[in-house]
Amino acid sequence: MRANRRGAVIITYLTVLDDAYFFLNQAKGRPDVPSIRPLLQRYIRACILSSWIALEETLDYAIDDLKKSGTPAMLPNRSLRDKIQAVLELRGAARLDSALFNETRAIRNSLVHPTKNTSEDTLLTVEQATKVFDFCYQLIRAIYPYNVTLRN
Repeated sequence: MRANRRGAVIITYLTVLDDAYFFLNQAKGRPDVPSIRPLLQRYIRACILSSWIALEETLDYAIDDLKKSGTPAMLPNRSLRDKIQAVLELRGAARLDSALFNETRAIRNSLVHPTKNTSEDTLLTVEQATKVFDFCYQLIRAIYPYNVTLRN
């Protein structure tokens, strides 16, 4: 994470989020034809995994920021969903959309915990990568107190 001060505004750049954005744009720019499918799938997978990594990384920063500001410490053994919801509540943001969380987490989990009884990799779509990226990016902006800017 890199933060720059410009006057009173802090602009934050998250390298892993920038990577996710890059991979998403690469995937969007590729046709879904058999000859390019392995590359397209690589970009989609990288986008999805990088998006979730960026969210979890930013959640840690957000929790540290809350602790520094005197907010009571959060329990370290809480689930990811519970941690996100707690930070959203402390930030005064909207509640976590559980259905969307479950849907995007299932996409991520299909990569991290593949089904053992399938012989082929799961083919993911650019639409799924976009949904995961948008979900994670919006959550990052809601839980982190500083402006997060994407770089190409």
